[in-house]
Amino acid sequence: MCCVVITALLPACTTRQSQVPDNSSKDLVLNVLASASLAQVFTRIAEAFESEFLDISITTTFAGSATLVTQVKNGAPMDIVALADTTNMDKLSSAGLIDTQSSQVFATNTMTIVVPRSNPRKITGLIDLTNASLDVVLCAPTQPCGIYAQQILKNANLNISPKSLETSVSGVVSKVSTGQADAGIAYTTDAIASIKTVDAVPIPASQNIVAQYPIARGSHLSTSSQQAADAFIAFVVGATGTRILTDFGFVLP
Repeated sequence: MCCVVITALLPACTTRQSQVPDNSSKDLVLNVLASASLAQVFTRIAEAFESEFLDISITTTFAGSATLVTQVKNGAPMDIVALADTTNMDKLSSAGLIDTQSSQVFATNTMTIVVPRSNPRKITGLIDLTNASLDVVLCAPTQPCGIYAQQILKNANLNISPKSLETSVSGVVSKVSTGQADAGIAYTTDAIASIKTVDAVPIPASQNIVAQYPIARGSHLSTSSQQAADAFIAFVVGATGTRILTDFGFVLP
């Protein structure tokens, strides 16, 4: 059984970390840092991986991709990193913090409008988000989800004034699902994962984007950690990992 248990969202930020029980029976622990939009799917993948690789334990940290880059640059333990855009992975590559040969895109995603269940404000498309009476939340422009939202609004030739700018997509979905906002722009997979609390209003393909998700291992790992990290990446892009990814709504590259 996987020893990864995700805690509730911290009130001061959108980082979520796993609480890991005693790993004394494990020979090796891998630190996996991943975009907040990967929280549910990577938790499931970690469980499946641990059930097959009994001597390896996975600990996970989830946050906005830009936040993770800052954490890694500041010395946060990282054996594997999976982000929601290639730009932030390039920053880690330029800093010499990842093995560039291991880097690969393993999934893609799109964006959607998220609204509270039953869509009480009857939002039908992006144009509705310009209504000044609506409280709309977006990701901060430093995060991939915020950059993508701005690209979509530019594609639609629209400007909106968000009520807040969240540090990860989890914050957007949380504000909408708890009624603190009337709408937000989030990843399609997050809308699927939160289907009990939010509805999704599609964004036309002509205005939408395709987000690429890269994964890589750290550049300065021990031989055993490098081999374990390579095994995890192979698992993510292998039959079991891709099945789980598609189950959660991600699209294979």
